[in-house]
Amino acid sequence: MTQPLNAAPEAAPIPPDPVLGAVISNHPSNRLRPLIIGGFIDGIAYLTLNATLATLDTWWARR
Repeated sequence: MTQPLNAAPEAAPIPPDPVLGAVISNHPSNRLRPLIIGGFIDGIAYLTLNATLATLDTWWARR
């Protein structure tokens, strides 16, 4: 029988890193939520720059 997706693992899949500690030991983790948050932040920066600075000729090095 398999464990449900939200069950805590019995042990860390990778032993803790000697320099960086146990944070790195959860390497095969779910990265979907941080990717969505990062994409949202990048999207805001993209839209802001395109609506403001990219409308200036100096942004494109034109005289």
